[in-house]
Amino acid sequence: MRLVSVMLLAGSMYLGACSTPWMAPTEIAFRGLRTGEEKLIEDVFSERQLAFERIDGPGVNYRVRGIDTTAQLGGLHRALRETIRKNDLQVRLETARLTYAGIAIQSDVEVKVLIEVSGASRAWISDGPVRDPWREIRLNRAGRWYDTISTGGAVTDQNGHLYIFSRDGEIARAQRMQVLTRRMEDIPLDAMPFRPPSR
Repeated sequence: MRLVSVMLLAGSMYLGACSTPWMAPTEIAFRGLRTGEEKLIEDVFSERQLAFERIDGPGVNYRVRGIDTTAQLGGLHRALRETIRKNDLQVRLETARLTYAGIAIQSDVEVKVLIEVSGASRAWISDGPVRDPWREIRLNRAGRWYDTISTGGAVTDQNGHLYIFSRDGEIARAQRMQVLTRRMEDIPLDAMPFRPPSR
C-alpha cells in the first residue's frame, strides 16, 4: 500500500484554547495525491466556506483563508481526515508545524500601524534607535496616522512594543501598542521606558 503525506503548516501569532483567535495564514500540503483526488480536498474547503488558492511547492499545496479560530482549524483537520478515510486516499497526516515569529525577525519587513490619538495637537512614536527613539508624526484631522514603522531599534528592544506620546498644550498622554497584535492601551507617563520627547 502506498502511503504519502499531508502537511499542515501555519504561522501563528498566538495560540491557546480552542476559542483562541488564530490570526495566521494556513497552508496545507499534500504529497502524492493521484490525479483528480485534489477535487475531493477542495470540496472540503468549499463545504466549510473557506477561500483557497493553489500555491507553489512539491505535491499539491493550498493556502486557505477564513480560519479565524483554533477550533475552526481543528474542525478542518477532522473534515479532511474523514474525506481521506471515506475515499481511501493513500495519505496520512505526517507533519503539523506551527511557526512562531517574533518582532525581531520582521525588522526588514514593512509593517504598517494605525495610530489614533484624540484631542492631541502633536504626537510622537518610539520607532527609532534605542538612544533616540522618538519620531514626530503628523495626525490627520480625525487624530489618526497610518503609515510604516521601523520594527528594529527601540521596538525590538521593548519586546515588540511601540510607545506613543501625545500632547495638547500642557496635557500629555502616553500609550503603548503591541505591534504583533496591534493592541493599544493607555499607560501612565512614568511607565514609559523612555524620557518624553523634547518639545
